[in-house]
Amino acid sequence: MNDLTSLNTAIKEHVISHGYNTVLSAPDLRLINPELPYKSCLVIRCEGGYYIEKHRTTSLTNRFKGRRVSVNWIIQFIINNSLQREKLQRENALMHFELEQVRKKEAEKIKEFERDKIRQTMMDNHSYSPITSSSAQSNQSNLDMNYSCDNYSTWK
Repeated sequence: MNDLTSLNTAIKEHVISHGYNTVLSAPDLRLINPELPYKSCLVIRCEGGYYIEKHRTTSLTNRFKGRRVSVNWIIQFIINNSLQREKLQRENALMHFELEQVRKKEAEKIKEFERDKIRQTMMDNHSYSPITSSSAQSNQSNLDMNYSCDNYSTWK
């Protein structure tokens, strides 16, 4: 347990500054990502040195399990994975921003389409329709004749 305590002390500053947690459980030190507290992102076994017991993914664990690592390697792991997490968070935020912009544009297009539809309906309802009944046609022609400039005598 003394090796675990000394390892924990050696990496504690980096663990805290990069947002990780550690759990000591002989003979292992578990590095925990607080965003996924149920899953250790690195497990180091302490038995006469420091060995990778579990890596971030199953494929990495299969590849590196049992490999001896130094305190500096563990610190570099913390830094690199913290930077990777920060990069993913920035990319995620950018993606959400771009998605929100697309949603706003789509909402504007939908509103414009609905406004155009309303305008078209109003124009269709108030459009000029030709006079079809014969009495209305004769009344219209009398009006045209009485008020036309050519028929000046009716104005006197």
